[in-house]
Amino acid sequence: MGGAEEPALLRQRPPTAERVCIVNSGLTYDVTKFVDRHPGGREVLVKHAGQDVTQIMQMSPHKHSSAAYAMLRKYRIGDSEEQQNGVAKPTSNSYFSTEDDELIDWSKPILGQVAGLGKHYFTWTHQPVDQPIRLFKSDLLELLSKCPWWLVPLTWIPVSLYLLQRSYLGLSSNTVRWNLLATEIIVTPLIIPALVALGIFLWTFFEYSIHRWIFHLNPPPKSPLLIKMHFVLHGQHHKSPMDNMRLVFPPVPASMFAAAIFGTYLLVLPVSVAQAIFAGTILGYMAYDLIHYYIHHATPHSAYFSSLKRYHVKHHFEKQQLGFGISSKLWDYPFGTLIKDTE
Repeated sequence: MGGAEEPALLRQRPPTAERVCIVNSGLTYDVTKFVDRHPGGREVLVKHAGQDVTQIMQMSPHKHSSAAYAMLRKYRIGDSEEQQNGVAKPTSNSYFSTEDDELIDWSKPILGQVAGLGKHYFTWTHQPVDQPIRLFKSDLLELLSKCPWWLVPLTWIPVSLYLLQRSYLGLSSNTVRWNLLATEIIVTPLIIPALVALGIFLWTFFEYSIHRWIFHLNPPPKSPLLIKMHFVLHGQHHKSPMDNMRLVFPPVPASMFAAAIFGTYLLVLPVSVAQAIFAGTILGYMAYDLIHYYIHHATPHSAYFSSLKRYHVKHHFEKQQLGFGISSKLWDYPFGTLIKDTE
């Protein structure tokens, strides 16, 4: 690969700073529009622009799934010199069948269509595509189903600050006793930071549990309603993981989960304690959603976030029933769902 001559097709057009082309199995692809959506980060594609990446895509740590080759196919612009001369041919395992996607008319809203996929739904939704999704015919419902990343802190930081204020006022004006593990604790404003930290820790468990046992639940094939619910909650993200408007949770469905968690806290905790812990839970949730967005759409430079990105890419493209931790791998260890580096 190192000293290979540039394919003729790439030499025919003067390279520009914006244009990124690669060669795979003797075929040439213009991936310029895909660079910023590349799960491995834009730098990888830019680094290998104009090169033959056939071997790179088949070797660790860059080994690509069949879904990746299917995505690549849409960017084909022509044959390289080798292909034109009949020297190289695409390998038989370069692409996978997209017959399942023929069950969906992508030119129409697809939420109603996925409900009819039945036994094919779960397999179909875990075959990622580089394709924008329209869920609803109604423009209003479609708008409400999308969410830019900045709406998460804009919505939830005020809620968290309000809860912290209410907790502080409640603990300052009243003697609050909390029976914790058969021990009565007098709660004062001084332990609010500890309660917030507890809330953040609890969120890590909720994150894992919701992702594994709700978002990755296989809905009954004979229940169109549950299939629709699953697709709205998480299936759409696995089907189109590069869609940046369908990555973080819109405020309305997020509020439903928030109400359930806060209601549970109120059942077992004094109000002021519940408010502080829930403020921490909200902070944990915001960190999760923003980290999730970051590892999908940025190229991390820190070792921690680079590791998380590689981990999450494997979850999407190779090991969809493992690796349920997103902001951390913490709960994947005790529950045995860790994606190992060798997998």
